[in-house]
Amino acid sequence: MAERSMEALGESAAAKLRPGAERRGRRFTKPLRRAITLLRRIRRTAGEDGAARWLLDNWYLAEREGLSALCELSRAKHLRGSEDGAVVLRCCEAMLSACGGALTEENMEAWLTGFQRALPLTHAEHALLLPAMKAAVVFSLAALFEGEEPPDETVGAHFTSLRTLSALDLGELLERTDTIDRLLCRDPAGVYPKMDRATRAEYRTMLARQARRRGVSERDHAEALLSQANRSAGDARHVGFALMESEPERPTGRLYIASVLLLMAAFSVLLGAIAHSVLCAVLLLLPVSELVKQLQDAVLRHFTKPRRLPRMALEHGVPKAGRTLCVISALLSSPEEAERFAARLEEFRLCSRDAGEHLTFGLLADLKESRTETERADEAILRAAESEIRRLNEEYGGGFSLFTRPRAFSEADGVWRGWERKRGAILSLAALLRGRKTDLRHVGDASELEDVRYLLTLDADTVLTPGAARALISAMLHPLNRPRLDREHKLVTAGYGLLHPRIATDLADATATDFARLFAGPGGTDAYGGVCGELLQDRYDCGGFAGKGILDIDALLLCASDLPENRVLSHDAIEGALLRGGYLADTELVDGFPKQPLSFYARLERWTRGDWQNLPWLFCRGLRPMDRFRLFDSLRRSLIAPGVFLAVAAGLLCETPGLRLAALAALVCLLGGALSALGRTLLQPGAELRERRFGLVLHDLALALLQAVLRLVLLPYEAWLCASAAVRALWRSFVSHRHCLDWQTAAQSAAAKQGGLPGVLRAMPSALLAGLLFLLLAPSVAGKSAGALWLLSPFVLFALGLKRETAATLSARDQAYLIDRAREIWSWFRDSCTEEDHFLPPDNVQLQPPAGAAHRTSPTNLGLGLVSALCADALGVDGGEGLLLAERMVETMERLPRWRGHFYNW
Repeated sequence: MAERSMEALGESAAAKLRPGAERRGRRFTKPLRRAITLLRRIRRTAGEDGAARWLLDNWYLAEREGLSALCELSRAKHLRGSEDGAVVLRCCEAMLSACGGALTEENMEAWLTGFQRALPLTHAEHALLLPAMKAAVVFSLAALFEGEEPPDETVGAHFTSLRTLSALDLGELLERTDTIDRLLCRDPAGVYPKMDRATRAEYRTMLARQARRRGVSERDHAEALLSQANRSAGDARHVGFALMESEPERPTGRLYIASVLLLMAAFSVLLGAIAHSVLCAVLLLLPVSELVKQLQDAVLRHFTKPRRLPRMALEHGVPKAGRTLCVISALLSSPEEAERFAARLEEFRLCSRDAGEHLTFGLLADLKESRTETERADEAILRAAESEIRRLNEEYGGGFSLFTRPRAFSEADGVWRGWERKRGAILSLAALLRGRKTDLRHVGDASELEDVRYLLTLDADTVLTPGAARALISAMLHPLNRPRLDREHKLVTAGYGLLHPRIATDLADATATDFARLFAGPGGTDAYGGVCGELLQDRYDCGGFAGKGILDIDALLLCASDLPENRVLSHDAIEGALLRGGYLADTELVDGFPKQPLSFYARLERWTRGDWQNLPWLFCRGLRPMDRFRLFDSLRRSLIAPGVFLAVAAGLLCETPGLRLAALAALVCLLGGALSALGRTLLQPGAELRERRFGLVLHDLALALLQAVLRLVLLPYEAWLCASAAVRALWRSFVSHRHCLDWQTAAQSAAAKQGGLPGVLRAMPSALLAGLLFLLLAPSVAGKSAGALWLLSPFVLFALGLKRETAATLSARDQAYLIDRAREIWSWFRDSCTEEDHFLPPDNVQLQPPAGAAHRTSPTNLGLGLVSALCADALGVDGGEGLLLAERMVETMERLPRWRGHFYNW
């Protein structure tokens, strides 16, 4: 049917509808339930001729898509009713009838365009068009089979439509037919059409919510927002600013902070009153604070929806206006290190090809700290680095830079090193990019440094994942995220001066030792992960900074250039507060994790010193309440282990009931992670607690319990480490003013902490001393047992740091089982990779209904076929055919067309 005719029919159908009040979607699902039940019954009694054959062969499709539509419609809200059902369902039923059951992208678009000319669909209705179309097809199929024998071609058209709806990406079609989307495309700033699809969808959802709250139509509200944007100037002409002004103001976080402090004090006083001991209340203040905060955060997280920061689409890569330099900040200690970092830059370039030519890469390198200005090895190291960067530029036609600087003398510490370490290097690079004089020496094409707007900073052990750079840049370029600078107070007052993604743990590091498996998390990347929440960002718009992310150069130079010299070790926390950091929840980088326990605790000691050296910033004017709280919370966390140890020690060394209660309560507080995980579990909807989800919950709980037990075993060591680091930081900051920037790279720390069991014993005198004292002085069996446990803690830590043995010996039965499975897999590829298909594996084989092999393939199946052939040859189950099949597959693959080296999917 002609598109113009479909438009006219759609407009006519809409004119006949009289929308009523809004209802929940489940009010309109009874007919769909009946239709699905009817089709099931008819399938059981149907013959095998005519239209019934269509149903027998394709009933699974009707049931699957019908149940999918039923689920989505049941969850829907704000659907307008009409005389005989929901407006969106009546729209789709009329559309299906008009095209004789044969839905195509063209006739759907024409119908929806005409329909909305007379009756625009609301955002909620428009978002449900796909499930509503599936429901309409199932309705119609049930009606066809309920009557007389339906025509074969009509039933076939319906099932073809269902298959089309299940496979077709209707995102662009739905946007083209969305009347509100077309209105917002008139954005005076021209930004809205250039945003990515998810951001545009969030704008429309927000607009619909505001219109409903104000009691006006979505169209009227959209026109009002556009009118407001037209009256604005500069970036504010973007319609998003008018949209955000209509949103409720986000809470400042003062209530959150007050509730943490008040609950912490209230529970401590309550326990002290129960024990009739003021000392008990004082000792429990810090342990209780951890339990209170974790449980409060678990509850708030349940009621806080993760927020996705808006971003641009960047369909053609990063524009010149978003020109970005991605640098690895590193210490060069050998020529081999220079080669390793150059290889890492090349890897980043290859995995970020979607960003285009306006993303360049650099190595921001310092030489290691020294007692002299230069060392004999310096020249060879720098020559190797320069050679590697020149090699990369020759191979890739540019895009790589090396930045180095001479050592500067630190009078406070009496050593030669790069000025202000990493912070100084990044500031010097930012100054160089703005044409200011610095001590940085650049190797590479100077023209590539012109007009650079952003710095993407990574640590030496950070891995840039595919698409991460483009995602970070696209978010920084969005007008709502651009930093607004207060030049008088040198602060970012709105938008974000920096953004950082979530950080995953390198899989190899996370599984290297038992200690790493306990504390590093699951490890690896989540290729299919969506948005994950970060409470302070989602609720209070305060994302902080984790040291790896993208920075606006002008904001960095304005806000972070005047920090006191030789004072700031953990500069990331300060930069996150001054530059107003944001968290990009759905973008991920991968970072290393200390494989050895002593390296882990050395890092903890350094972090603790850095947190306490930031103490003066708690009183900095202009910081938001939640930024101050982040700084305060870092100090509080560093005192948890000393606080728990004091409470446990008091309870075990003294006989008073009040102190024994304090010890018991402090031990319960060590279980805060497990209790928090349990709280999140109990707050999950029932549907989430199915078998697979419940298994993950049990795993998290078991891991949290093991971590709590290990923390108890290592409690004296961790307590002394954190307490001494805090005291040392305060002494250096306010008295000696020396060694404030003591710091080692992860590699240096790992090398320094080697030494086997003697090295562990030398590092843990606090644990040995505490164990001996409790063994001798504790009056109770529990106290002496704790002493014995702490005496053994160095041996426990040493055992946990041993490299895991990955090799395993399989029994003859297991080997035979695996060989049989390998033979079955190989036989499938051997029989499926036929000469008819040029020895390539099929994409799939359909068994129900029996349609056989699909004569198309995918890159995934190509890889699986090659791996199967090579494994079959290695295992001796191929009868000598594995290598031959692999050779034939490769010959065909070499002739296949590709896009930038990648094979096309079917």
